[in-house]
Amino acid sequence: MKKFTIVNKGNRTAEILFYGNIYFYGKNSSENLSTKLRELDNENDNIIIRMNSGGGDVIEASAIYSTIKSLKAHVTIIVEGIAASAASFILLAANKVQISKAGRIMIHKFSGGAYGNSVALRELADMMESWEKDWIEIYAAKMGLTIEAVTSEYFQPNKDSWISPADAVKLKLADEIVDGVVKQTPKDIENFSPSNAQAYYQNQILNHNTKSMNKEQLAAIGLAENATEAEINARLKVLADNEAASKEVAAKEAKEKTDKEAAAIENSKNPEFAAMAAKVERLDNEEREKMIQAAIDSKKIVATAKAEWENVGKTLGNEQLKKMLDNLSGAALPTNVIDQQSPKVDGDYKTFEELMNEGTNVAEQFQAKHPEKFNALWKAHYGSDYTESK
Repeated sequence: MKKFTIVNKGNRTAEILFYGNIYFYGKNSSENLSTKLRELDNENDNIIIRMNSGGGDVIEASAIYSTIKSLKAHVTIIVEGIAASAASFILLAANKVQISKAGRIMIHKFSGGAYGNSVALRELADMMESWEKDWIEIYAAKMGLTIEAVTSEYFQPNKDSWISPADAVKLKLADEIVDGVVKQTPKDIENFSPSNAQAYYQNQILNHNTKSMNKEQLAAIGLAENATEAEINARLKVLADNEAASKEVAAKEAKEKTDKEAAAIENSKNPEFAAMAAKVERLDNEEREKMIQAAIDSKKIVATAKAEWENVGKTLGNEQLKKMLDNLSGAALPTNVIDQQSPKVDGDYKTFEELMNEGTNVAEQFQAKHPEKFNALWKAHYGSDYTESK
């Protein structure tokens, strides 16, 4: 797995690149960055993080934020392209924030999804709302605004708030504007998704102009090697429009889902419905208990892991739990797995979730050994190819 790139180190100062989205797996994970930052913290008085990120996982971003807040070194984050979504929250942990004259910061409401019964879905919604309120308090404290003002302006459904460098300084999200390698901002950036905006800036940061995109980058967006700058910008606009259309469909689906949940809540007030729901939950619990105990008896899992598997069943549902347990061949002894490559590295995985259920270690080995298969699973799950900045 690629690590973060240290671009400069000396005189008790280190610079590190933070390019790309934030995932629980890969280069931009909290485990990866937090480990590197703590190593640098022991050797340096100043740490500079050069950022161009479209955001990503809230949990990972929270962990990275907490790590930066705990460092002894003075931390400066330079927004060279964008700091969008969860990446904008990480900015709040820095001692100093600089932003390129062409850079942008974007804030919006939490989004996510889950699989499970109605109880699990409500629990996830409650958790997201609670966590979002904690983030809003931190934004408000940094910006010198009330919680109500931050909520109404920056955390409304289906709204991406793109903030210019000048406004970022006014809102205290940045301390100063710098003139970096990025020379221009798309005029219609408010219509860009975080991922497409990040791709736009990534190209300018690494190549200094759109004409110097290499043939692999051009092929990735469906253009020929000799494409002109106008053709490239037009293609990026099409990608942005497609993303906007997808967001509109997603918003419609989210509203339908919310309406169904509201109806379910209303039905739950009916005593007969509540009794039926309780019966269904009891039967689910009994079925889950039988499956887990059978797995323990057949030595597929160890008894000490029972609580963890119960949580898996409650979160993903009994059907998914059964599939996961059926795929287990037996609990391995610790002495059999230390420093050994799992035979599941060569498994025939149908989905990215199925691969990740085998654990991060197996996923890393699978990615290294079968990069094309790994990319296919990643693309099917996230909708784009797996990429890492060099």
